[in-house]
Amino acid sequence: MKRLRAYQVSDGNDQTVIRFATNSATARREGAGEMEVDWSEVDYCTRASQYDEFAPGPVPPLVRIQCGWWFECSCCGAKVDEYGSSRDYDEEEERVSGKTVADGQFVYCDETCRQTEYSERRARRAGEAALLEVFDVKFPGAKAVHVYASLEGRRLEAGTQFGQGCYGSSASAVHFTFPASLGTAVWVLGDEDAGVQARDHEAWRAWRNNKASSAEAT
Repeated sequence: MKRLRAYQVSDGNDQTVIRFATNSATARREGAGEMEVDWSEVDYCTRASQYDEFAPGPVPPLVRIQCGWWFECSCCGAKVDEYGSSRDYDEEEERVSGKTVADGQFVYCDETCRQTEYSERRARRAGEAALLEVFDVKFPGAKAVHVYASLEGRRLEAGTQFGQGCYGSSASAVHFTFPASLGTAVWVLGDEDAGVQARDHEAWRAWRNNKASSAEAT
C-alpha cells in the first residue's frame, strides 16, 4: 500500500486545506470536495512534506499556526496566529505570544478563552435541559427534535412565535413532532401555543383536543 503524503490545496481565495493522499490528483479532487468547489476552481495543489508525519490527518492546529496559518478563537473570534492573539494587540504594544491553546481542532487565544467557552457550553446544556422540562410538561407526548436555549446571562430568554427575544436575539425554542404530524412544529418559550405548518393544522387540533378531553376525564 502506498504511503499517504500531505498536500496543500487552495482555491486561491479564502480557502486552503491539507489533504493526505498517495498522489496529487487525488489530493486535488478531495481538496476541491472539502472546499466545495469544482476541480477547475482549485488554484494550486502542492506537496506539504512538513505535515507527512501526521498522516492520515488532521494536522494539529498549533502545528499549522507555527507554519504560518491563522485561526479564529473558538470563544471570542479573535485572530490567532504565530504572533499570538489579535485580542491582545494594541497599536502601541506588541502582542503577547505563547499563550495560544488548542482542544482538538478548536483554537483559543489562551486558557481563559478555553475555560470561558467550557463554562458557556455547560450553561447552554443546563439551559436546554431546563427548557425541555418546561416543554415536556406543556406538550406531553410530543417529541423534541431540536432544542435551542438562548441565554441572557444564566437565564433562558423568552420570546414570541416569530422567535424574537426581548433583547433582539433569537428566543429559546423547541422544534418538535407530534402524533400524526407530517412536519415539525415550533414552540417558543413564553408563548401559549406553538407554530404549526398548514398541512398539520388538522392533526394539531385533533391531538390538542384529545389531550384536553383526556385531562378533563382525569
